Amino acid sequence: MRVIFFLIMFCNASWALDNQHIFPLDNYTQNINYWLSPAASNYTKPLLTRQYQNERLNQLKHRYFGTDGDDASPWNKRHISSLMQESNSILKAQTKFLNDFDNSKITDKNKLGYALNKRLYPAPWIAAIKKNLDLTQFNHLVFDKSNRAIAVNNVLVRILPTEDPFYYSDKIPGEGYPFDNLQNSVIYTGVPLYVAGKTLDGKWSFIISPDIAGWVNTDALAWVDDDFITTWQNVVYKALVGITQNDVGIKDSLGNYLFSAYVGTILPLYTSSTTNMTVLVPIKSHNQMAEIRSIRLSSDYAGILPIPATPKNFSKILSVMQNRIYGWGNLDLYNDCSSELKNIYALFGIYVQRNTKSIDNAGKMTDLSAMNAKERIAYLKSKALPLLTFIHLKGHVMLYVGTYDKSYNGTNEKVIESYPLIYQQVWGLRDVKQTYRSIIGKSVFFPLLNDYAEDKNLASALSYSMFRVINIAVMPDKSYKPGLDELLY
Repeated sequence: MRVIFFLIMFCNASWALDNQHIFPLDNYTQNINYWLSPAASNYTKPLLTRQYQNERLNQLKHRYFGTDGDDASPWNKRHISSLMQESNSILKAQTKFLNDFDNSKITDKNKLGYALNKRLYPAPWIAAIKKNLDLTQFNHLVFDKSNRAIAVNNVLVRILPTEDPFYYSDKIPGEGYPFDNLQNSVIYTGVPLYVAGKTLDGKWSFIISPDIAGWVNTDALAWVDDDFITTWQNVVYKALVGITQNDVGIKDSLGNYLFSAYVGTILPLYTSSTTNMTVLVPIKSHNQMAEIRSIRLSSDYAGILPIPATPKNFSKILSVMQNRIYGWGNLDLYNDCSSELKNIYALFGIYVQRNTKSIDNAGKMTDLSAMNAKERIAYLKSKALPLLTFIHLKGHVMLYVGTYDKSYNGTNEKVIESYPLIYQQVWGLRDVKQTYRSIIGKSVFFPLLNDYAEDKNLASALSYSMFRVINIAVMPDKSYKPGLDELLY
């Protein structure tokens, strides 16, 4: 017994990291009713007009399911042809990725890749991926309507066709788990796709979705033809449904499990009543083609889009999302900072870009980078719209909830200086010298302060060199079109 105890202690000690701390949240209330009070006079009043939300929803529908004109949808021949003609971008990107993840070609030791066993990947690992990937298939890409598809299950999107994680050394602050550099995003069931390539073994397909491009497991998709697309569009353009809970088991009429749905999943509405609704879902037939099935959902788990953008409805959705574990690139079907906001705002009919670098295009962006912390706070207090303003830092995005003059510990005591409150899905806070991370690891309500009593060495988001705000209540620039580089990286 003493030997076993010693081994356990030794293992625990050897895995301990002095560059990771846990940030204590005891002093930061997560009571949503404290922040979005049901007693507020505007609690049930729309923050956006119905007309505006319908216009944004129409944009979302065409981004996902459109086949006309400039619709940036995977089912639109014109859009996909344009992407594939971008100077062999897919070929260049795949070539670059194979080099970037080849330890034998990496000169910066901080970029070396480690496996789950904490050992460096050997050369045969990347060589096997390269062989299976078959770069030659991307030499001359031409649109083929038979390559249109749809996701029939949730599936993770990978930078390269492998399920192996690629971690930088966890001795580097902010690296190691959960930051698998090969993990990109997730595709939910019902998302249109275009398949631009396959691995030699057929296990992986290189897909272009409305939001992202990368490798997914082939068994999660099914092919679609003109008849399927026409039927799907006819229902979609009448009404869409958004899932309002997480990990909702979807079953067919016989009670057979099909998939799990999450906030961010959108499906065509077929019929509805006061207590439930019938939606369409795609399933894969024996010949790998997609077929349409109808399933019944309780109104407790879904809503017809767009859900009115009232503080009450924001409170309902945020209460579902808050405290969920942080998932880099949707690891384990959890959200990171941008996917959290993307999935929430889809329920209000608003399309939000998947990657933070493109999120300025979600509304009207104002750059506050030249301002100091005091000026940024003043801007948020006077001009930012609560629940309709994103704050974009380099590599991170947060939601502005409002400015408050009561204590953030939930006691309702007045504070000397009011402060902005944000909602964010976040891994952790960095110290000023970037020697460690103070881990939060979930979605939280959090005040923007110049410093935090728990650790005065932590860097405030107010001091970051890049600081932009995006007003979601303003229509995005219509001339904006996603390029392949936005989808790939």
